[in-house]
Amino acid sequence: MLAQAWGIFVLTYPFWLPILLIAIFWQLWVNFVRTRWRTNTKFCVLEIRIPRDIFKSPRAMEVVFNSLYNTADESNFVYKYWKGQVRPWFSFEIVSDFGQLHFYIWAQEKHKNYIESQIYAQYPEVEVRQVEDYSQNFAFIPKVNNLWGARFEKAGPNPLPIPTYVDYGLDQSMVKEEQKIDPLAQLLELMSVVLPGEHIWLQIGIQAHKKERADIWSKETDWREEIASVRKQIFEQIKKEERGRPSASETELLEALGRAYQKYPFNCVIRAFYWAEEAKNYRPPMIGTIVTLLRPFSYSASVFSDSFKKDTLAGFNGFKPAKGGGGMAPSDYPWQDFLNIAGNRARRRFVDAYKRRSFFHSPYKFKPFIMTSEELATMYHFPGATVAAPKLARIPSKRAQAPSNLPI
Repeated sequence: MLAQAWGIFVLTYPFWLPILLIAIFWQLWVNFVRTRWRTNTKFCVLEIRIPRDIFKSPRAMEVVFNSLYNTADESNFVYKYWKGQVRPWFSFEIVSDFGQLHFYIWAQEKHKNYIESQIYAQYPEVEVRQVEDYSQNFAFIPKVNNLWGARFEKAGPNPLPIPTYVDYGLDQSMVKEEQKIDPLAQLLELMSVVLPGEHIWLQIGIQAHKKERADIWSKETDWREEIASVRKQIFEQIKKEERGRPSASETELLEALGRAYQKYPFNCVIRAFYWAEEAKNYRPPMIGTIVTLLRPFSYSASVFSDSFKKDTLAGFNGFKPAKGGGGMAPSDYPWQDFLNIAGNRARRRFVDAYKRRSFFHSPYKFKPFIMTSEELATMYHFPGATVAAPKLARIPSKRAQAPSNLPI
């Protein structure tokens, strides 16, 4: 039987071999033109310096994210598969160097002025300046420094949103500053606990999401159809249980799904890592800090089961480290990695991916999850006085506007 199957396989190679070779060549070609395009593209890093007296809600940052939803650069076959252009992607970063906190945005240099204008439109009191890429000064060298990091993924099904600033009441203008509960405050406090010679870097990569195929063999997926499916399952469950109305938690989730359906969706990849400049000062307990770093934005991951139907009724979503720490822990036991060769290779690749801001394309391509502009604004916005992280870098006063009648 095996010999007969092998004979059929060999005899039919004129049919399947060309298809296989075309598929391999196509993927190599796409990687080549995109690498060429990236090599010829200039990127920049913008630092946002914030004053203490910011009174705007995260909705202002949501408007900024909405303005970055752009699919124009790969609008046709020539741009996408001949020139190698891809949709613009951005990296929103929070960096703790010795506990000193900084906000950065990494983007193509051609988008620099546009990003500045959008930020100043919503936050005229901040200061935006172009700086050198802080990450390029770091390289992982075993026995000199040490690090541990993780790539994060959603704990539950993709359509379920995380709790957003709306759920925390931060969209209410009548709430006093001292009464606000901002989940970003807990994140910044966690990142402030590092000692001299230690760093925590957080990176949120985003790219406009659109209906597309994951590869040439799959069919197009639509994120909004997934949301509609979840809502449908909730109502079917209510009907099955013969209840007249949804429960309080179901009502809250349905409202969140309804808001998400109307928002701009983005492909997202999130990674963070802790590193010590000297290997002898590396603190293993800081691994727990990285694992729990996004917990302020998370619903309990333990409620999610293997059943998608049960997941839809679980509530809001959350984050968890990807399997194996997102590639940081290639083996479960020390004796499985002789001389820590695989572990060091994983650390080098992790750092290289961070420095390249490689999320959605080669050389480091990951399966993204979807987040709306509302969810992104919850995780990344410029905090006001209610966030009292002691080492949050702030400018002493508001950025002064130049007089409009200056002579030219």
